[in-house]
Amino acid sequence: MNTAEAVRLIGMLEEVSRHAASDEVNAGIAAVLAHIRPCIPADQTASFDRYCARADYRSFAAQMEAARDTAGA
Repeated sequence: MNTAEAVRLIGMLEEVSRHAASDEVNAGIAAVLAHIRPCIPADQTASFDRYCARADYRSFAAQMEAARDTAGA
């Protein structure tokens, strides 16, 4: 998966979260997010990391992780 595909996937996950918001769904999204970076080719990780450093992505990822923590409790 390249960076552009990963960004599109993350966008789709954000859309799913907006339309089907529940701790269980968001916990699943958090699990998927954790597996995206390892799929990025080495020559694109810097670009992907810059995308992940954006405030809107960090906020989204933090919300998903919080849901993961709540669903797992």
